[in-house]
Amino acid sequence: YYDEWDNLWPVGPHADIIVQFDKSPVKVMFWRGTRYSACWVSENGKWMADQSRETGGNWFLRKGSSDDYVTGCVEHMSDVQCRSSRVSIIQLFIFLYILR
Repeated sequence: YYDEWDNLWPVGPHADIIVQFDKSPVKVMFWRGTRYSACWVSENGKWMADQSRETGGNWFLRKGSSDDYVTGCVEHMSDVQCRSSRVSIIQLFIFLYILR
């Protein structure tokens, strides 16, 4: 994280999501600075992010003139201010251990 980046477009305190695993030192980060692209973060702080699909439709399967085929850029990296990019927690498991 970089305070300089986060301060450009301040939002609430819970704008980013970190997924941690019980038996693995790696994390999955969803940070505004990467437009919420899922990033794997290694145990020594190295980040790896995948690319996303940049055009709509299967342009390579089209038939006929390319002028008749509608396409456009839908890549999340174009959304610099995260106006359309977002991430949500859709399921949360909580395990409680009862000690006797």
